[in-house]
Amino acid sequence: MLREGAMCGLLQMAIDKVKDGIDPEFDFPSEEHREFYERQVKDLQDYMEKVGPEEFAKTTFDIPYNYMDDDDYDDE
Repeated sequence: MLREGAMCGLLQMAIDKVKDGIDPEFDFPSEEHREFYERQVKDLQDYMEKVGPEEFAKTTFDIPYNYMDDDDYDDE
């Protein structure tokens, strides 16, 4: 299972991909990371198709993150 910090980072990268066409500039550390990212991209693209590109561009994302979670500093 991915750590919260990794999921938040991958979600932010997926938002950048769908909103601005920005691809990640690194190789994913594991297949699990890649799969999570690709699922987020697909879900965001599906959402954009439902609401339209103009409305999607206005969408703000509140990504919760627990900065006190020490587990995110451990090696994965």
